[in-house]
Amino acid sequence: MRMFFLRHSRFWFSQCVLVLFLGTVLMFIPRSSWALEHPYTQETLRIRNSYTRFGPFWFHIKPLIAVGVDSNPYLTFRTEPIQDTYFRIGNSLSTALFIGRRILIQGEGALEYLHYFKLEQLRDFPYSWQITGWFNTKLLTITGNRFFRSAQYVSAYDLDLIFRQKQSGYSGTVFMMLKHRILLEFSFSKERNEVILPSPEDTDFIPVYQSFLNYDKQGYFGGLSYEISRNLLFNVYIQQDAYTFMYLPESNANQTFIGASVRWSTSRLSTLTLEGGYTSITFSEENIPAYSGIFSKTHINLRVFRRFWITGNVNIIPRWSLYGSLYFIHQQYLLAPGFQIFRFLRVRGGYVYTVVNYKSPKEEQILLFDRYTSKGWTAGIDLIMQEGVLYSIEFTYYNRDEQFNLLQNRRWTIQLSRRTF
Repeated sequence: MRMFFLRHSRFWFSQCVLVLFLGTVLMFIPRSSWALEHPYTQETLRIRNSYTRFGPFWFHIKPLIAVGVDSNPYLTFRTEPIQDTYFRIGNSLSTALFIGRRILIQGEGALEYLHYFKLEQLRDFPYSWQITGWFNTKLLTITGNRFFRSAQYVSAYDLDLIFRQKQSGYSGTVFMMLKHRILLEFSFSKERNEVILPSPEDTDFIPVYQSFLNYDKQGYFGGLSYEISRNLLFNVYIQQDAYTFMYLPESNANQTFIGASVRWSTSRLSTLTLEGGYTSITFSEENIPAYSGIFSKTHINLRVFRRFWITGNVNIIPRWSLYGSLYFIHQQYLLAPGFQIFRFLRVRGGYVYTVVNYKSPKEEQILLFDRYTSKGWTAGIDLIMQEGVLYSIEFTYYNRDEQFNLLQNRRWTIQLSRRTF
């Protein structure tokens, strides 16, 4: 426990030093245009700048071709994991239709094929689709969408467990812009998360997955954004999510977020965002205690020179596990600098450090993945062609160290890809 508070204090000290340094740097960078823009205006500009027009319709096609090597597809802790080569091929199509000046209809669909040469059970056809509608007036803007996603995943807990996840749902949002400096947002969403697993004879861990990974979630969100100056934006929000577990009809959970954020932007596309707040979760089961805690997030996108930029995140987030009575403090540090050598060539890299600390009112409930530290880095070279075509060579590596069980999970991948953006 003493070590936990020591790390916690070091985290806050390092975060404050980082924020003060970046804030000093941003003071000497010229200001940008208005920080607050209407969401409908942003979406309209994005479509007109990146889509291709054909009659009344706007299209955007993003094909993907990639081939790579994965040293640990099953994410196992074994000393000699299985290594395999894979390729990915897919395409996504986005369409938009403007009806007059006030109505916008959007559609998006994506289909991909993932092929492993040795591990046939990991071959998959992930796909997704989404339909969105906008209705814009001078007083308010209404938008709604309907979505569906299906993909296959591998369990990260050394179980060799492959499961398919399906997500579907819809949402609706109302925006109100007041005097061009205040934006009000109210939204409602409903989502279903389904997990299809192997037969129960394969592993004893499946009933736990079935109980807590299959749920219906209903959420409400309300937020207010205020433009303090041309380069400073303040936001405050509250979010309420209610979970109903399909295999436990008498059990449900409610989670609340109350937070605020400040975003500082500049004319060189540099941004500094600070976010923090309070979160709590309660369960209908009396034997599962409630939990509450403070969370904070810091995001930096700093363009130092004309061709050099640094992206970073520092997050500390309390979260509840699938078991209800287990809680985690999730800390993550990300630093990803990049350098654009020429207009068509850029190099980038990144380092990620993640710490998950176990925290529970019942100390006897200790599982395999309660405490772990994950370290990793990534490097890439991008060749930017005309018409938004990008060729990339990427290398990723991470090492996950289980502090309680003294286990290590290593994985590296090399991928060559061609895609559009």
